[in-house]
Amino acid sequence: MSFPDLSDPDRLVGRQVLYYETLNSTNTRCHELAQAGAESGTAVIAGGQSAGRGRRGRPFQSPAGKGLYLSVLLRPHDLSPDELSRLTPWTAVAACRAIEALTGLSPTVKWVNDLLLEGKKFCGILTELSYAEAGALDYAVVGIGVDLTQSPEDFGPELSTIATSLGQHMASPPSPAQTAQALLVQLDRMWRDFPAAQAEYLGEYRRRCALAGRPIHFQYEGQLVRGVALGVNPDFSLQVRLPDERETALTAGEISVCL
Repeated sequence: MSFPDLSDPDRLVGRQVLYYETLNSTNTRCHELAQAGAESGTAVIAGGQSAGRGRRGRPFQSPAGKGLYLSVLLRPHDLSPDELSRLTPWTAVAACRAIEALTGLSPTVKWVNDLLLEGKKFCGILTELSYAEAGALDYAVVGIGVDLTQSPEDFGPELSTIATSLGQHMASPPSPAQTAQALLVQLDRMWRDFPAAQAEYLGEYRRRCALAGRPIHFQYEGQLVRGVALGVNPDFSLQVRLPDERETALTAGEISVCL
């Protein structure tokens, strides 16, 4: 598949854009490029992935020609661990903006890194940090996978109940190149804003949060419990009510909505 050159030297993200027909993983390729000295803002796009991955190493289906698989290399400087923890939710806001501008659809966010349409996931985000020997952050890789044209049959009977694609919500979904261009524009804006525009991104993340007020299952003290998602805190943790009516903030973990 031919793919246009989306590189733009005026951007902070997308200064150089590399396209591959297929890769094991765009995140893995970004790590390789980072270790070879690639500059911040380098982006990697693949037509398909043979070993795409999500959080906790889970496989991410990446069929050739049916999605957009993009990763960007960032080299943050002088950012605190608290600021770096915001990178995934900020990216979720940027991705929502890109999809909305491109399609007119209004995605919501399932805390902390999945984008939804009508309650089904069509986009996932994976942020990976790499540290130097001295313990300081060396670089970050942010990966985004967007399902564009998959049908329910492509997902299969199990995944089709929780996954969707843009093509299932519009007559003519955007191409991978159009999606990549829209994402790069918003990721560049995000990186220029980061971390100063905290109030703006937090407000939009809260507005798009698909969990607030809903009963959910989550792991707490080694057990799967049922509680209620109350909302997103200023540090992007999820405030939840426990079964005994106490409240706590979740900073990581898997969340599922109770049916």
